[in-house]
Amino acid sequence: MKNLLLYLSILLSSFSYAQESTKDLKVIKSEIIKETQINGLLDFFTPIQGKENNGYQVKPGLYASYREMALYNWGKSVKDLGIEDLEELYTLYSEARKKELNPMEKELLKMGFHKELE
Repeated sequence: MKNLLLYLSILLSSFSYAQESTKDLKVIKSEIIKETQINGLLDFFTPIQGKENNGYQVKPGLYASYREMALYNWGKSVKDLGIEDLEELYTLYSEARKKELNPMEKELLKMGFHKELE
C-alpha cells in the first residue's frame, strides 16, 4: 500500500510537471512569434531591408549575405530560447513571417539550429 501511494504521488507530480512544461513551451512559442515581428528582439530582417543581398566575410574563406546570416541567427536564437525540434522551428518561422519556407531558408535555419558556424 505504501508503495502504491508513493507510485501515485510520483505519477501525479510528473503529470503536473508535464503540464507546466507544455504551458511554458506555449508561452515561449508565442513570445518567439511576437518578438520576430518588426522591431522585436528576434527581428533580424527589418534592419537589413534594402541590403539583404550585400555580403560580408563571416570567417576566413566564408562569405554570407545579410539575409543568410539573419536566417542563421534567427534559427540559433530560437534554439537558444528552448525550441528543441527542428520541424517546430520551421513552423514557428513560417507562422511568424506569414509565409512558407523555401529550401534555402530551411537549410540556413537548420544551420543556425545546429550552430554550424561556431
